[in-house]
Amino acid sequence: DINSFKKKLVSIKDSFESNISSEANKTIDLIHLKLGKEPKLSQNFGYVYSYLKKCSSIQSPSDLDYKRAKTIIKCLSSFENWHKKNESDEIKNKILIVYNEVLQSLTNIVDLVDSSYLNYITAVELIRNFYAFAIIDVLKDELSKYRESENVLLISDTHQLLNEVIKDNHAPFIYERAGLMYDYFLIDEFQDT
Repeated sequence: DINSFKKKLVSIKDSFESNISSEANKTIDLIHLKLGKEPKLSQNFGYVYSYLKKCSSIQSPSDLDYKRAKTIIKCLSSFENWHKKNESDEIKNKILIVYNEVLQSLTNIVDLVDSSYLNYITAVELIRNFYAFAIIDVLKDELSKYRESENVLLISDTHQLLNEVIKDNHAPFIYERAGLMYDYFLIDEFQDT
């Protein structure tokens, strides 16, 4: 049933967005609690914070694509990538206050994206084009009815027709049978690709 299929797609999309958003909001709340609203720390911490903000209210599926953000990938590997080398100890210590929790949250989000992003983006695109697919399905049914009522054969049907004509027959018989059925052959071109 098409309606249950659409519900399943919406469920996949909503569940993924909810899990990502929940994780990001929890971490943003922690940052605000421990470091204040909109903390101005290092530039790299700012990238992490911005990524979490995007994850907290997903506007576009591309917002979640951490692989395009080299800083996010670097920050997953080491604390040293969360700040500049010459950053003050004060800023480093502020980052350390939330580092473990933010790193864990970032890791959780990345794991969710890695494991479910393909299903999510597929669901998003199918939902976006859902009515177009429904129209195509109706057109396919109507075309089938028309072909049957008018005895029309599409070029895409020739493969199946030829298979039925030649199945279980040897090559000489096939040539003879084709010669009896058709007076003329028009061969436009032969390609093996």
